Amino acid sequence: MVIPFSYQPQIGGGVSPKENLVAGFNFETALDNRNIIFQLAWNYSLTNNNIWGGPLTLDELDTKLDSLQDGKIMDISLDGVPDPDSYKDLFTINEFMTPFAPIDPVTLKKNPFRAIINMPSSALHMRIKGSYTLNNILLEYKQIGPQFYTFGNPYMTNNIREFTIKDRLSLLGRRLMFVVGYSSKDNNLSEIVLNPLKTKTIMLNSTLVPGPGAPSIVFNMQIIGKNNGIDSVEVDSLGQFLKDNREDSRALNTLFSVNIPGNIGPISNTIAINYNSITYKDVIATDEKYLDNPRRDDYLFQKSDTRTISANVSSRFSIPLRTVISFNKTQIFIPMMDENLNVIKNAIGWTSGGINGTYAIKNNTMRLTSGLDYMTNGNNDNSVQILGFKIGADWDLLNNLILSIKSNIRLNRMKANDSDGIDNDDDGKVDNNGEIWSTSNSGTMVSLNYRF
Repeated sequence: MVIPFSYQPQIGGGVSPKENLVAGFNFETALDNRNIIFQLAWNYSLTNNNIWGGPLTLDELDTKLDSLQDGKIMDISLDGVPDPDSYKDLFTINEFMTPFAPIDPVTLKKNPFRAIINMPSSALHMRIKGSYTLNNILLEYKQIGPQFYTFGNPYMTNNIREFTIKDRLSLLGRRLMFVVGYSSKDNNLSEIVLNPLKTKTIMLNSTLVPGPGAPSIVFNMQIIGKNNGIDSVEVDSLGQFLKDNREDSRALNTLFSVNIPGNIGPISNTIAINYNSITYKDVIATDEKYLDNPRRDDYLFQKSDTRTISANVSSRFSIPLRTVISFNKTQIFIPMMDENLNVIKNAIGWTSGGINGTYAIKNNTMRLTSGLDYMTNGNNDNSVQILGFKIGADWDLLNNLILSIKSNIRLNRMKANDSDGIDNDDDGKVDNNGEIWSTSNSGTMVSLNYRF
């Protein structure tokens, strides 16, 4: 059992002191000569957002929320509830405790089994892994209640439930691998959740790694469907349309990557090419099952498609020189409506490239670095070009003691500045050629580092 405990004292500005108690256990067992591994983890959290007033008594608990002295909190009986004062050294129980009731009373009346499984501040994780011949199978279930919270990881996403099944097939001596999988995810862990969002994902991945010196290829595809369960539009008391909150969308995410090693004379090169595309489809606008309640003509499906292609060439020379040449082009297609209520896609793109090099001298005790990069969003008068240059050096003064000197400058070019009627550089002249180029930032950094 693990019981992390955290305490935050009161500080200036009215922030109240808090407590957080998390208790749980982990269990693991292996079957069939460790071909099957079963893992289970369960945790439960209690959080008090204000312990300044100390714990309540049983009489105060009885009347704190409903003002009726009837031995109940709302409809929850206090029979068998221990005195909060007896546990004040472990956890402070008062009206600021979350959750105030460990089990959702609304769900408990409708479905006791579901109420216990879906306790609002519990976290459950189960996993079964199987390894037989050429297959590796994974079944995984996890859920984190809407009120589960830990000071140890305050950014943990809660109110989720997810089921995953995957199978990895290995062929050709594990040089060729296929992974197929399915996952289902939702946030419907409580009866009070309105319009829970369900996400279903089908995945396919293939990887070919023939061996040293041979090209490797990776292909990955995901089909992601999202549905919030709303089947009608929102109208006012007169039946007039207000808004359409329905979501039944489908995303196609594809990734292709190839790495090609090779030599050109004494130069050893590795070429990496990547392509990624994400496209979205509004199922409500295209599927026949929604013909009785279609989208309005002025509805805008607000999901942007993206497409990225990148390439890198890494080279190692016979002299102590290494270089990296990179190229990247990213496009975002943003849906918009024109004046005739026709849906159009506004394409925004950035293209960038760069070259970086490292040269070692004095038996690799000093390394000189330099680089040049360029980025632009087009070639018209309204486009922006960004040019950067950097230079630096790392010097091993002693064992594990390194002196680093780095300097950089970044320049912006905006052709439209010479015709916008504005004195952009504050030199008293409007629309002169000096306004096209400007320094975005520059600087030099010197540091002394010791590696322990």
